[in-house]
Amino acid sequence: MPQSIHTGRDIQSFDKAAEPFVGEREAAEFLDISVRTLQRWRTEPPSDGIPLKFYKLGRKRVAYRLSDCIRFAECRSYHSTSEME
Repeated sequence: MPQSIHTGRDIQSFDKAAEPFVGEREAAEFLDISVRTLQRWRTEPPSDGIPLKFYKLGRKRVAYRLSDCIRFAECRSYHSTSEME
């Protein structure tokens, strides 16, 4: 069994409840955008100003949760083009 730091939580229940991370390529593919656009959005949020949440998991590793990608897309859903203005 791997060693763990005591956080006050039962590690087994935490592992089952935790949503896995996806990398830049998977997140970009899910959102149907380029990886470069995703990278740019980390420093320059999209024009509507609502940023996509990301996680920095090391010096170079950036990850996303699909639930955050879904929320990001849902914030941009409309019933007609007149709603967009």
